[in-house]
Amino acid sequence: MDLNQAVLQLNAAAEPSRLRLLIALLGGETSVGDLVTVLGQSQPRVSRHLHLLTAAGRVESFREGRSIFYRWSAEGLDAGVASSVAAVAASDDPTIARDRERLQKL
Repeated sequence: MDLNQAVLQLNAAAEPSRLRLLIALLGGETSVGDLVTVLGQSQPRVSRHLHLLTAAGRVESFREGRSIFYRWSAEGLDAGVASSVAAVAASDDPTIARDRERLQKL
């Protein structure tokens, strides 16, 4: 990985909504609709964040029927960022806790 790619990947995760998406995806593949519900943001906004995470190689998407699902990419997992994201997910941050509750209800 070159310097520019490293900066792109780190910047992708360095925004609260995108970090929340990465945390939500730790549990496995999730539909865009469910991620919209978890974050409580509009579908275009969530899709934009997912696009940036995809461009950085953190996540990948696939279509199943009419739904689009996202999951961590192998490249994203191999980069070692998942362990840092998991550490944030385990924290007692109220926003992360609320996201976790919403995701469990889905």
